[in-house]
Amino acid sequence: MPAHADFVAGVVAALDHVRAQHVGQRVLVVSSGGPIAHAVGAVLAVPKASVVELNLRLRNSSVTEFAFSPARHSLATFNTLPHLDHPDLGDWVTFA
Repeated sequence: MPAHADFVAGVVAALDHVRAQHVGQRVLVVSSGGPIAHAVGAVLAVPKASVVELNLRLRNSSVTEFAFSPARHSLATFNTLPHLDHPDLGDWVTFA
């Protein structure tokens, strides 16, 4: 396991890579809750304790979207489930 600071630096480096290398493109990144929570936390500049809370609220298969420009990332959506938005699929919604 990497040190926490190294883990967070890796998440931020991935965000920076997307911002630097993919201007004007759509990019799909598939990950687990920890990196997603840390990416959201980095973009919103929230305290570490809030990142833990973000991670605990993530639902399995949820979608989080960022908008980005050469200068910055912005959070567009967090933890959405448009693919499960049907009454018959309510029991498919689970937490990590």
